[in-house]
Amino acid sequence: MNIKKIFRFLRIEAEKLQPSPRAAMISIAHPGQKVNLKEGWEYLLSIRFYESECGSLGYRIFTKEDAEKILQFLKDIPDSVQVLAIHCEAGIRRSGTIASVLSEFYDIPLKEKPTDWEDPVIREILTAVLKDGDAK
Repeated sequence: MNIKKIFRFLRIEAEKLQPSPRAAMISIAHPGQKVNLKEGWEYLLSIRFYESECGSLGYRIFTKEDAEKILQFLKDIPDSVQVLAIHCEAGIRRSGTIASVLSEFYDIPLKEKPTDWEDPVIREILTAVLKDGDAK
């Protein structure tokens, strides 16, 4: 993996982005939510889950399997890809937490400052999978 920068976006901003062979996208939405990304994203991972506090209501939240999908996606990205875009609905909590964890783990600069609204469940699970997966 040769990612040089990580960006996080609101869904409506991500839907306007032009695909690039030098960029990969992690698309996060609620289960069943339609996301209208432009055609042509060669390296795209779509995962669907709610914020962790919704788990007590029976909604699907971030799991170890989601974290493993992210890790495998990152391992499969060719070195020609240098930018990772991550979006969720508001571009703050879910995408912000994943962006922060990946930035810290891989020592990749974030375009935006880390969010103050992190999801602790996402941080805990993703950090553990990255460490266990010998991701570096």
